[in-house]
Amino acid sequence: MEAVNDRLGLGLRPAPATARDPWARGGLWMRNLGSVLLLFVAFQLWGTSLGQARSQDRLTRSFTDTLEATPQPGSDPDPLPAAATGDAIAILDIPEIGVRQAVVEGTSVGVLRKAPGHYSTTSLPGERGNVAIAGHRTTYGAPFGRLDELDPGNVIRLVTPRGRLRYEVLGRSVVSPSDTRALAPTADDRLTLTTCHPRFSATERLIVVAKLAPAGDEIAAPVKRSLPVGETSVAAGEDGDAEVGLSGRWSALLPTVLWAALVVAAGRATWLLARRWVPWVSYLVCAPWVGVLMLQLFSNVDQVLPAGY
Repeated sequence: MEAVNDRLGLGLRPAPATARDPWARGGLWMRNLGSVLLLFVAFQLWGTSLGQARSQDRLTRSFTDTLEATPQPGSDPDPLPAAATGDAIAILDIPEIGVRQAVVEGTSVGVLRKAPGHYSTTSLPGERGNVAIAGHRTTYGAPFGRLDELDPGNVIRLVTPRGRLRYEVLGRSVVSPSDTRALAPTADDRLTLTTCHPRFSATERLIVVAKLAPAGDEIAAPVKRSLPVGETSVAAGEDGDAEVGLSGRWSALLPTVLWAALVVAAGRATWLLARRWVPWVSYLVCAPWVGVLMLQLFSNVDQVLPAGY
């Protein structure tokens, strides 16, 4: 039968004996599952970073345009206007760990995929009080991947529409995700950075606190707060991650299951086609479609997993 197929150039062949062996089938499934897991790790570590880099380019250009259009404040400038979620509101510069990132308003899952996000419950960058910013530590460019390397005295700069601010690190601590004390309003002027801890996990939160340095020739003084100390624009809630994209989003679980089913179906169809046709042609034709489905699956799995992954 096989010789006849080869002579006719049909590429048709009977299923190999090993395909009917349960142990062989189990081994094939394990191999395929391992390959998918390796592809997902590559997507997490490199694929998400590529998208974040494109978002950073766009946000940096947008913020530069905002700076050029913002008039210089007078001796007693008004409070900063509220920013729309996802808008670039500052540039965060941490020379000690090689970070220079546009900061956006908000801390939802989608927002933190693009840039470090400003907690809407805290002072805006450029205002007096506690300015708090969250960021990814492993995926999506890992802007806060080396936050644990900051020591007291290290310099952090914020470029805002009202000028540049210089902060000096006071220290760092590790807290539970439900501990929101670091986000509380303060009478002094400080910068609070938060991220997942340890790396590749989201069981705790790493907090870095920096104090505002005295204003100098090139350093602006922050403007007055838009809200008095003790008030916030949004209730933080009891769960520290209720409005922060540092934990999994369970609403993506059902789409994840559906995309997984489509990937399995496409893989099965590819395997059946390869058994009945020329294998390399079958894989070449089906690979782009399976690849698109897998990207959709990975994107949804990423939303379910905590940010530490």
